[in-house]
Formats: sequence, structure tokens, C-alpha cells
Amino acid sequence: AYALSSKSRDLDSRREPPILNRLAGMSSFVRIVLRAAETNTLVSVLLELTYRCNLDCYFCYNDLGKKGELLPTSRYLSVLEELRNLGVMTLTLSGGEPLAHPGFWKIGRRASELAFSTRIKTNGHAVDGSVSERLFEEVRPFLVEVSLHGATAETHDRQTRVPGSFDRLLRNLSAMRSAGLNLKLNVTLTAWNVDQIEGMYGIADELGVPIMANFTVTPRDDGDRTPLSIAPDREAMRRAAEFMLLRAESAEASTGTDPTDEIPAPSDGPVTFKN
Repeated sequence: AYALSSKSRDLDSRREPPILNRLAGMSSFVRIVLRAAETNTLVSVLLELTYRCNLDCYFCYNDLGKKGELLPTSRYLSVLEELRNLGVMTLTLSGGEPLAHPGFWKIGRRASELAFSTRIKTNGHAVDGSVSERLFEEVRPFLVEVSLHGATAETHDRQTRVPGSFDRLLRNLSAMRSAGLNLKLNVTLTAWNVDQIEGMYGIADELGVPIMANFTVTPRDDGDRTPLSIAPDREAMRRAAEFMLLRAESAEASTGTDPTDEIPAPSDGPVTFKN
């Protein structure tokens, strides 16, 4: 009986799609993602809870004039149930600023109860010490991704168009770390901040958190092309890419891993640096 079942498994494996035969040795999460891609299974979902935001970033892609009504919190809670029944693993709560949604805490707590691997994309402006502790205790996110817009107050505040936002962010980042939250910094590189990339990476180093830089500046959802006026030029992209490549090579030398696989060379079009 054992021989028959083993033979049956061997035959089944030969009938599997080619990508599934290359999973040996990969992490369990990578195997799940690859299987999901091959079988067209939904694994990860991003929910943009609201257009509301407590900053006013110059390059924001959201339709700044968009009105309308928020989706009720009760509807979001039912959506979470549906996603869990579909087998979704990773849930990202974004915005606007997700914490600006009046039902954020109910949504976040329910996501935790349903055992999603939850990410929160926030500008960090409202995440002070008490909010950080509440996030850790009630939502328990797998990761909090925080936007950084420059290495100095002058540059960061120029992009957010909120004076004092840089100093407040640094205080809040320290509070988030003290609360035990896992952090990652996200940077959208623009003509205003691209030459501060080393300084922004330095901030991440001081905090002991990873950082991801993204060159993609897009028109707003309503077609407004104003954000493109501060897209970085090709030469600035090249310099930033060289710096990031050197950083990746240094990390490879110290850890034995190869983090450069997903760092593309600069091109004529937008370049996105993904982790």
C-alpha cells in the first residue's frame, strides 16, 4: 500500500505545473505565493480605507477633490470575513491615512482576530506613543510601513506641506520602536529629495529598520499631472540606483544573501524598487 501511494504521489508531482516543481528549498511563504500565482488564488489584499489624510503631500496620487461617502465600518468587517473565507493571508490597510478612518480600530482589531498578516501603511503623523502602544496591543500588525520624505525638515516638510511634520515623525518613529512595532520606511524619490537618499538611509540605519525607495511618481487618479513636475530626472535616478546597489552589495557581503535581484537598472521610464 505504501509503494502504491508513493508511486501515486510521484505521478501527481509530474502532472503539476512546472513552477510547482521548482519549489524545493524555498521558504514556506515563497512556496505559498508561487502556488497562488500558478493557481490564480487570492493571497494578498490592500484596502484603501479612506482618502482622508492629515498631510498634504505634493506628489500624492489620490484625487484631492474627491468627495463621496466612506464605506461603513460594518461593510469592511464583512469584507474581512469574506477575505478570510477566500484564504487571503496578507492584508494591508492603507489610505489616504488609514488611521483617519473612524472605524480603523474596529477594522484593525478584527483583522487581528481573523489572524491576517496585517500591514499598515501610514504617514506616521498621528502615531505617537499612546497610539503606538494601542496598535501593538490591539492590532498587532506584522509590519508598519511609514513614509519618509526627506533627510531634513526643510525637504520633508516641503513635500508634506505641513510644517513640523519631519520632527514629529522622528519622535513618533522612536515611539513606535519603543512600543515594539516592526517598522519599515518607504520613500518616494522626487527631484526634491533624491539627493538626500544617503541621509534617508542613514535615518533608517539609526533606527535599525529596513527602507524601500521608489522612483515612481504618477499623475493623480483624476488625471492631474502636477505631481510629475517633481519626478526625478534620469541622472538623479542613476546616482540613487548606484548608491542602492552599493548598499545591496555590502549587505550581501555581510549576510551571504543576494538582495540585488529585484533592483533594476535605471531606464527611460519610472523605476520601482521593490523588496
